[in-house]
Amino acid sequence: MFDVLPLVVSAPTGPPEIFIIPEDKILRVPLSHPKFEWFKDLKMEWFGLPSVTSMMLDIGGIQFPCAPFNGWYTSPEIGTRNLCDVQRYNLNQFFGEKFGLDTRSPTTLWKDKVALELNIAVLHSFKERGVVIVDQHTVAETFMQFYHNEHRQRGGCPADWVWIVPPISGALTPVFHQEMSVYYLKPSYDYQPEGWVSFQKQNKMLSGEMDQHERFNPVQKFKKIIFAVVFASTLYSAALARRVRIAVLYATETGKAEVFANALTNVLSLNFNPEVICMADYDVSKLSDENLVVVIASTTGSGEPPQNGQEFTKKLFYLREKDIDNSEHNRNAKQDMIITNGEADQKKPSSETVGSYNKMNAKRTSFLIKANGGENEDPDDQGRINKWKLSKPADKIPYVVFALGSRDYENFCAFGKYIHHLLFTSGGNPLLDLTFGDEATNQQEAFNNWTSQLLKVCCDKFQVKNTTSGITSTEKIIRKDQVKFEAHHNPPTLSKTLSKVHGKYVSSCSVLENQTLYENGEKWYQKIIINTNEEKTLQYQPGDHVGVVPANNQSTVSEIISRLDNCPDPDIPVQVYLKLETDDCWFPHPMLSVASIRHLLSRILDIVAVPSPTILRLLANSSSNNIHRSRLNELASNRNEYSHWKKENQFTLLDVLLEFPSVRIDAALLLSRLPLLQPRLYSISSSSDISPNQLCLTVASVSYRTKGGKGTLRKGICTSYLKSLKPGDTIEIFHRSAPGYHLPEDNLAPLILLGSGSGVAPFRGFWQQLQHNSKAGIHEVVLYYGCQTRACDLYNEEKTSLCNSRILMRTHLALSRDPVVPKTYVQDLFVNHAKELYEKLVWRKGHIYVCGSEGLATGIYLKLLAIIQDQAKANSDEAHSIIRQMK
Repeated sequence: MFDVLPLVVSAPTGPPEIFIIPEDKILRVPLSHPKFEWFKDLKMEWFGLPSVTSMMLDIGGIQFPCAPFNGWYTSPEIGTRNLCDVQRYNLNQFFGEKFGLDTRSPTTLWKDKVALELNIAVLHSFKERGVVIVDQHTVAETFMQFYHNEHRQRGGCPADWVWIVPPISGALTPVFHQEMSVYYLKPSYDYQPEGWVSFQKQNKMLSGEMDQHERFNPVQKFKKIIFAVVFASTLYSAALARRVRIAVLYATETGKAEVFANALTNVLSLNFNPEVICMADYDVSKLSDENLVVVIASTTGSGEPPQNGQEFTKKLFYLREKDIDNSEHNRNAKQDMIITNGEADQKKPSSETVGSYNKMNAKRTSFLIKANGGENEDPDDQGRINKWKLSKPADKIPYVVFALGSRDYENFCAFGKYIHHLLFTSGGNPLLDLTFGDEATNQQEAFNNWTSQLLKVCCDKFQVKNTTSGITSTEKIIRKDQVKFEAHHNPPTLSKTLSKVHGKYVSSCSVLENQTLYENGEKWYQKIIINTNEEKTLQYQPGDHVGVVPANNQSTVSEIISRLDNCPDPDIPVQVYLKLETDDCWFPHPMLSVASIRHLLSRILDIVAVPSPTILRLLANSSSNNIHRSRLNELASNRNEYSHWKKENQFTLLDVLLEFPSVRIDAALLLSRLPLLQPRLYSISSSSDISPNQLCLTVASVSYRTKGGKGTLRKGICTSYLKSLKPGDTIEIFHRSAPGYHLPEDNLAPLILLGSGSGVAPFRGFWQQLQHNSKAGIHEVVLYYGCQTRACDLYNEEKTSLCNSRILMRTHLALSRDPVVPKTYVQDLFVNHAKELYEKLVWRKGHIYVCGSEGLATGIYLKLLAIIQDQAKANSDEAHSIIRQMK
């Protein structure tokens, strides 16, 4: 990463020659930071002597093409330009996460903080090494003194403002507000053509191969090219300004929605003026000014919105609620955070409520209701609302939504449905039906079809001629001659590879403890303690999540490799290259880094998910048996048959290869089309104040049988992986903040905790934090917990001890399958204390947290609604209004 380049000596009279600089002649400066000890462990360095050797010295009428010179570095040249520039090392994101900064939005100024800390590190390191370096303020003041002297003695001084003003602290230096003129004097250092280019031209001229066109004056040719470029750019800018603007908004957790948004923009840009914007960076008040709003929204976990879509949704909901208060919308639209049932295939969303849309976790649902009585409303939001109302009516805002998700989950495309629901109930006008991209049934094809429909509708609406043929993507890779492996050396580390694949800073940590809390047959609970190695990016608060990147079963991986065709050594690092039919150029696979085939199948690609119709079609084309080929093609082309086959069998990739043994698919082709192995989110069940540099997970087994409970036993890939870990093993994880699920700032507000099974996980983090904060005041905390039998009452001893020390005021246990007591569920206990709950939540402005099975949040919401109706003597609309105020 930090190799010193050799010297290349070139001249018109010969080919270039390379001279390696001896190591003992290189002055290296290891980079460290005066405050962050981990900085030096990155093994970063820079060389101490900046030199320029490629410029020509023009002096006394003679041009010296080889006249090297050197000086000393300014700190921004290394800390800002070399390390942070996107065209250079581009380490902004990396250091942003290492410094523990919020990199989701530029409004946090995280890039500025990174640049400042890196400049501090560079200045500190050069000083420690005894190498001369100068900061931007000192060099700017020195230049201004020189500048004034030149003006006084010679009447002027040529200077290029772009080069003089430093890339950091520009406005804080005296050169920023200085007017400068660019003109050229002699002697001077000037750029010159590369020697090897002149050498090639001279050889062609001597051999008679250079034609008249190539003999043309290069200066004149360059001027004409520049003029043509400027002229074309002017015409394009003018044409672009006249085009219809389209706002393409996306919200994503894995990066898939962003990829689709960029692909859509490439198609629309030939006819319109589209702009891709992350929801987190979009000002909701501008909705009324848009010609068309396109939303591409993914759903994460079990119906949860991506992190970069949550704030947009809250503000849109706020606008909608204010509008509803003055309109006659359907009363169901008043329910806070609801999602619609069914597929919403019509433009008008269904009004049937299936549950409250709140904080949902992977394989469990959790939501938070905060009783703030509307006191925390942002006054700026009111101004934005008024602006919206003063602009054009909401029903004039056309929009379309493409929702990403998987039918393998109960809350299919929940976030996309909810965004569609919000826009529609706000009075928006959908130009297309809500469209779904099912990850399990050819999501890319659904996107391509939707793109074509959207393009046609846009052209018709805005009366623009359609000049676009369609979308181009890696989905066009359908033959083995369009994909290949190339061997590579020095692959990146696993954490770097996973960070690139998932768009998050993934850390490699070690397992300290893996304890079985309960086990009976296929049902078990584990407590896993992980050493975070003082990683800044893993600093968490109780209520946050950790993403775990699982590993596929090694025997399954080996079995798949044995059935691949044209498979090189599976343990040699390779890069997957692709080539489209319309292009002869090979390009690296956009999602797959350099890694061995075994590594790709083990940690990067999903081999457990049911193969999509696209994969089945590729397998059919690779079969040598007509019966096998016919059956695979039938599954790939018949949606109903595929859905039945998938639901009945839940076949993995290996199952399909075993079922159709004649299939021998090309290794590169298969790996290029397999989906990515997605991380799983788990609630953190510890407090960093109680256990510094550690985090704890409470994990429940996931297993089921196919064919309605009579078929093959299937086990969760991530839970099985976690169960198999031993102390000392490495685990790849990342932190995901859940700011809406943190403990309240009010130390005396009552807390109601409701959970079942491993849903106790975040609550354990809560009570540990409350134990640590007990001197500052104690909440009234009541825990309602449900499990099957007393034997699987997790952390029972901890809860008893905390009750004795009054950290927990009271605990209630619901047992659903205990042979001694009647069947009871958490919501039953919830109802038994209706009066107490109503007082704590409504009158004392308490907080309720729910974490458990997917149906628990819905059940609790409905029970809470009934309690409020009963205790407040309110009707349904009034009860909904009270809950909205609580939130």
